Amino acid sequence: MKKRIAGLLCCCMVALLPALRAGAEGGWQKPADVQAAVLIESTSGTVLCGENENAACSVAGLSKFPALLTLAQAFDAGTIRDEVPMRVSGRAAAIGGPTAFLDSGEELAAAELMKAAVMISAGDAIMALGEGAYGSESVFVENINATLRLAGVDSTVTDALGTGLTLSAAELARLGAAAAKSPAFTRYSGLYLDRLVHADGRETELVNANRLVRSYAGCIGLLTGSSASDGYCGVFAAAKSGAECIAVIIGARDTAARFSAAAGLLDYGFATYRTETLVAAGETILPGVPVEDGTLHQVDLVVHEPVVLLLMRTAERPSAVKDVPERLIAPLSADDPVGEVRFVDGNGEVLARSKLYPAESVPAFRLMDILHAIARDFLGK
Repeated sequence: MKKRIAGLLCCCMVALLPALRAGAEGGWQKPADVQAAVLIESTSGTVLCGENENAACSVAGLSKFPALLTLAQAFDAGTIRDEVPMRVSGRAAAIGGPTAFLDSGEELAAAELMKAAVMISAGDAIMALGEGAYGSESVFVENINATLRLAGVDSTVTDALGTGLTLSAAELARLGAAAAKSPAFTRYSGLYLDRLVHADGRETELVNANRLVRSYAGCIGLLTGSSASDGYCGVFAAAKSGAECIAVIIGARDTAARFSAAAGLLDYGFATYRTETLVAAGETILPGVPVEDGTLHQVDLVVHEPVVLLLMRTAERPSAVKDVPERLIAPLSADDPVGEVRFVDGNGEVLARSKLYPAESVPAFRLMDILHAIARDFLGK
């Protein structure tokens, strides 16, 4: 079993440190009835544990995940609007597998199609959205492949539903982390039961195959798939106490083995690790640092981005070490760093660092300012 425990989770920091390795062998073990698995921390992508996670595998219905993520990000960007009607083509209506039973020629709001696409991996809804938003399946496929490249996945699709696509557990985890950040995806992936009302009044019941959304506290989805040849697969996201983890299972023997393995991975992550916000964006790290030759005599120093660490649950909170000059010389810009703060463990090892900036710009003291000060002093006597 490979264990890669990173100690760094930095949200938008200017400079990142190498991942902190910690932990001992033991803890989570891959069940024998699972082909591959991995657990990552969602924000940083840090791999917490896994086995066979880099092996390319056939992943059953999870081959639709890139298309779903592409559509979700289009909704998030406003390229697809919830209320826009989408007409179902004959090509979309003819798709087999999990479907929303769409009829050729019927029109449904984009949001309704997305609900069916995410909740039950409805291939007809995915195709209808892709054709409606991008004009054709071929252009949709180009955008799906762009999504894969942005996620660091080298594989490509030749059709919208990812026929023949192979993915590793690590690649699926990266797609899952992106989906967990998408409001358009998560507003449906955590639903268990809903319905799709067709234009003619028919209703299609939508039942999420991911039963962890009902049984695992904090689960927000994301997607499951299965086939006789590929076994039972799933990408699962859950959040607890400020931490969010993505668990991926490939090739489980049956549905019970899939959910048991996923829950075991998530339990291991939340029991073993914690995320801790060391400083918030804009937080003052050093107040009242003296300034020479400026219109202000002192200025607070702040960080521009939050600093969040992924730590072993038993680890102590890192100490902050500030590195700034005793005095600052004006002019100072609020956009230019003047020092840094480092966060170190008990052994003095640096776990994270962040630049320090003046809380406000400080212009240099000009000759005219000096004359005005003299005049004020004179008039005040």
